[in-house]
Amino acid sequence: MKPLYKILIILAIIVVLAVTVYWLWGQISTPKKIISPPSIQTPGSIQPTEANKPAPQKISDRPIFNYWLSPETEEIFYLTPKGEVYNAKAGEDILYSSQTFSAINSIIPSPSAQEILMAFGDPRQPQWGIFDINDRTWRPLPADLLEATWADSDHNLIGLVKNQQNISLANIDLQSSPPKIKIIISDFRFKDIDLKWQAPDQLLIMEKPSASYRGKVWKLDLKTLSFQTLYGPELGLMLYHSQDNQYLFKYSLPYRFFAINNQKQFSLPPTFPQKCDSYLNTIYCFVPSSLTLPDSTLPDDYFSRKTYSLDALFVNDLESGDMNQIFMSSQENIPAIDATNARITPDGVLYFINRYDNYLYEFPLGGY
Repeated sequence: MKPLYKILIILAIIVVLAVTVYWLWGQISTPKKIISPPSIQTPGSIQPTEANKPAPQKISDRPIFNYWLSPETEEIFYLTPKGEVYNAKAGEDILYSSQTFSAINSIIPSPSAQEILMAFGDPRQPQWGIFDINDRTWRPLPADLLEATWADSDHNLIGLVKNQQNISLANIDLQSSPPKIKIIISDFRFKDIDLKWQAPDQLLIMEKPSASYRGKVWKLDLKTLSFQTLYGPELGLMLYHSQDNQYLFKYSLPYRFFAINNQKQFSLPPTFPQKCDSYLNTIYCFVPSSLTLPDSTLPDDYFSRKTYSLDALFVNDLESGDMNQIFMSSQENIPAIDATNARITPDGVLYFINRYDNYLYEFPLGGY
């Protein structure tokens, strides 16, 4: 072999060895990129999210017609659509009465909430009865009673009765057997109305709300028998008192809603009065995402259950004017809610009926 070829081969071997040594040295000296394993959250490390926020909880074991709160015993009672009476409990609800009725129209708790006044049957000529939660019995009222509400105590009603060919406004003394009827106004020419007694001796007379009729609300002084027009005529006019009677909620078309207290009137986002209540000078309201629902006549279609709303719960501080949304229904862990008959207890728990399933729900307001 020629000396030149030997030199070239030796040089090639040297180059290959040099490259190999350089590559091996680079692998040893260059730090590797460490890939951390994905973090695993233990139950104690979960961070608060929207889904972890408190949500309204269903507390009745079955669908209900209406409910009432007993301030004396801090218990919750409800009436089923068939008329059965239950006491809502943390465990199984307790049956107070299995008696059933057809076509329940309304219930009104007594001033002590130990009794309820119920109308059932034909709304144009209903039958009336009273349920006592202490002895768990129903007792019927006179057949000529057309409309009624509680007066100043559990022993007195005020209502409309048939009086021969006329309809009269009368006081009904429940302590007598049978109840004693005392006529207040013998020819009382109001029709299709609701009544509400107010201390000390006043009666609110409210025409039933409709989008096709301009309703009015009158106040009758039961001592002087003088009438005063309070509100109206307004389309869709309706009133609803807060649980503590500190506020009057007023709704009328076109979608005007106010909270009224001591002659002051606060404008609030449009909603139906039954979706609101007050607590510690603060108003809590379920507000529909839209009150201008297409192809519907409000409030008629709403109360006849031809249409439903999807509500958000708002808190309104009337002193500061601040308004904040607590939650929006049908989002995150909140079910679809169309709330009615909202009531807040003295310890700050909000109760309401969800019209989507007719169950009774509760929502603690602590922190809101």
